[in-house]
Amino acid sequence: AFAAQYVGSAKLMEGTYEARVIVKSGRNKGIATYRFTARRTPYVAHIGMWHPAGGFEVRLLTDPNPPVSGNNRLLVQVTREGYPVTDAQVSVALTMPTMARMGSENVFTTLTASNGRFEGTAKLHTAEWRARITVKTGSATGTATYDFPVR
Repeated sequence: AFAAQYVGSAKLMEGTYEARVIVKSGRNKGIATYRFTARRTPYVAHIGMWHPAGGFEVRLLTDPNPPVSGNNRLLVQVTREGYPVTDAQVSVALTMPTMARMGSENVFTTLTASNGRFEGTAKLHTAEWRARITVKTGSATGTATYDFPVR
């Protein structure tokens, strides 16, 4: 089966929106309608979801998936207007937000460009984690936040 992915971004004001997606292939046509609400609160994604980050789109993947206690590979894909970005500096700050009062562990990692994505490793233990991914290229900077459990 053939699967294609199209990525785009738009700056939205706070409010409720409806998006219509129309896909045409030969004589076949499909239409899907999505309703969503844009809010001022920070958007937190889950592993595997694309996340807006300034003028970029970011996706965090892990190996293994789902992440486990011990060493995990972090794989970050970055696009801008649907095109892969390979010349950025990408870093990840990992924290345990639920353990903040107990002096939670902080893990910082700079990812290395490899095969069209950015890779690094992090040693994690069982907890709820938050990954704050920062992308920098030229004068552009973006940040994406992901929450995920490690079992």
